[in-house]
Amino acid sequence: MRSTVGPLAAVLVGMVGTAAVYAQEADTVLNPIVISGKSDRLCLPAGQTRVEGDRRPLCVGEGIARGNVPGDTFDRNQLDRLPSGSQAQDFVKRLPGVMTGGAPGEDKDARVLGMDKEYTRTSIDGIVLPDGGEKREFNLDSLPAGLVDSVEVIRGRRADMEADGLAGRIEVKLAEIPETPRYEVHNAIGGSSDGLTLFDLGAIGGGMYSDNFGAQGGLTRARNSNSKTKEKFTATGLLSEAEDENKSMNTFGALADILWQNDANAVHLKPLLLGLDEDKDKIKYKYKANGSGNGSETEVEQKEKRTYGASGSWRHDFDTWVGASVEVLAGNYRTTEKKDKGKRIFNAAGVETTNKYETEIEDKLDRVTFSQVDLLLPFELGGVQHDVKTGALVRIRDRTKEKQKTVGGVVQALDAKEVYAIDETVWAGYVLDEITFDNGLTIAPGLRFEASDLDAAIADGTTGGGNVFDVLPSLPVHFQATEEWAVDASVARLVNRPKFDNLIPQNSDTLLGNPDLDPERAWAFDASVTYETSDMELSFGLFHRAIEDLMETVDTGTLNSDGDSVYQYQNVGNGWTNGIILSQRISLSALDVPVVSGFSVFATQTFARSKVTQADGTTREFKEQAPFFADVALEWTDPSDRLSLSAGLGYTARIDSAGDSANETRDAELSLDLAMNYQLTETFELYALAKNVTGTERVSHKADGTTEIQEGVKSYFAGIRAKF
Repeated sequence: MRSTVGPLAAVLVGMVGTAAVYAQEADTVLNPIVISGKSDRLCLPAGQTRVEGDRRPLCVGEGIARGNVPGDTFDRNQLDRLPSGSQAQDFVKRLPGVMTGGAPGEDKDARVLGMDKEYTRTSIDGIVLPDGGEKREFNLDSLPAGLVDSVEVIRGRRADMEADGLAGRIEVKLAEIPETPRYEVHNAIGGSSDGLTLFDLGAIGGGMYSDNFGAQGGLTRARNSNSKTKEKFTATGLLSEAEDENKSMNTFGALADILWQNDANAVHLKPLLLGLDEDKDKIKYKYKANGSGNGSETEVEQKEKRTYGASGSWRHDFDTWVGASVEVLAGNYRTTEKKDKGKRIFNAAGVETTNKYETEIEDKLDRVTFSQVDLLLPFELGGVQHDVKTGALVRIRDRTKEKQKTVGGVVQALDAKEVYAIDETVWAGYVLDEITFDNGLTIAPGLRFEASDLDAAIADGTTGGGNVFDVLPSLPVHFQATEEWAVDASVARLVNRPKFDNLIPQNSDTLLGNPDLDPERAWAFDASVTYETSDMELSFGLFHRAIEDLMETVDTGTLNSDGDSVYQYQNVGNGWTNGIILSQRISLSALDVPVVSGFSVFATQTFARSKVTQADGTTREFKEQAPFFADVALEWTDPSDRLSLSAGLGYTARIDSAGDSANETRDAELSLDLAMNYQLTETFELYALAKNVTGTERVSHKADGTTEIQEGVKSYFAGIRAKF
């Protein structure tokens, strides 16, 4: 592996010399670090009356806002100053109470409360985009960070928010159209420890060009590496396998954003295109007990993934009812995913076993079509402010999956879950009343109805289906005790819709599918106490989930023709999880102590515990959930306010219920990212980034005593950013 530090240093020095041409005599300073977890809005929210001189565009088509529901928010001003890369996961992993999953260094899926990814839902401007995962997750590595304005975790829930995702939701807000036109261009080049040349290019800009018309566009392109090495050891400590995987990730994104408005209406159109091309080649060496070679395997895989579509929205503010408005949102998105894989097997002498040569071709198509309407009716009754909201949603999601596989040139029979089609329709309606009292207390009691209808079919023509109806109450509470102290709490009834491959009506000799599976259901309790000043934000949060109808593979009590037990996915288990989430954002300059002047700290710590009671009465923890995980980011700004250095440290404690079957343990993990920003002029800024500096290792211990060690790739970037 060749080092990239030397070339990067040369690139950085060259950029400094080039950018110095633009330097001005006047002092320039970095954008101030923002301590608060709540961002100023660039648009005018529904229900707010425009004051004189306010030219912000109307908020429309952006989805719901977290508001006072328990959770947390990071906006772009904060994230640009902390170690973060070209994709959205580098932002999301900094959120309190959130882990990210995938191989070491990938961080591609979000896990709220540390629970498995199947319990978290991710939305983009309030829209759940289609993706290829069986667990309904959204892979963040396909969303460019250059198009993102803010990320937030929503742990509590209001009735106007979807109830699916019982751990919580990740809401990503794409860049809003600003009141005053502005533009940003960035370009960076770098490398990784596997020798791959990396880059990150992007441009975004636009604004309100008149009182009635605004537009914005963005383009990004990046290459990242997700290479890794893997070693497996026997229970006696002998090396049995060694694997070297090289994986390049080429991503691109395009966003258009068009807004027309007048005093009472706003029409918004937002097309979006996301692309991911992944090239992977892997070689695996096998060893005998005496250490000699026992053959090898090579694998080549190409994946092409595209997500594209558009949403349109219309907002109307009623002239005769101040603050009242109606908003209609509709859209269609589709994701195509194609994989082409070839696998060769060689014996100990290095000769290929041609009758074991494998090929796989897989095609997935996911489509989402949706429409929703929301009505806001504010009024005052008995001296108390009421904001009544009601609305409805319909979303149709369909998926088709096709796969072909050969071994030695012979076409293979496939499992039902490898060739299937699913159509799922969700209907929802809600009503809530946000009541604001004069003493700083706000409550928002609400009721939501969600129904789903499922039809599924497999290749042999077998079909199945089911329908579900849920009544879901919720009660968020916000109390602003003083200007600095606030309390947020929420109780809500939530659901978690089944994984797609559990719903397939498969009818194999040993496993039966179950299209009639119910969602897992939970009572969710969340609370937080926040102390906030201009220099500090401290938060203490609690969470509890009481979960019913867990889905498990259960022995049906029948035997097949060979005398083997037949199993089926069923709703039979129960469980709970609870814990504490701490968050600190502190500007140490407020202490007026010279040695810490210029330092800011962003830190979060999550303590979690859980228990699952299975159908046979045995208990375990929820799989993949760490009992403790933390993220600490430290920033230092020099006295001239032009140079900023930051470090982001992530830590995950040992997990005792790891792996898909929760039957392995995983050692504690530590990761370190570094960043530098230098403001050359008011327009130009240099930046550099080093990701996974420590070369994070993932050490897993299997139930049979074997051990697996994976190590992720290290990456380095240096670039220049221009804002004007």
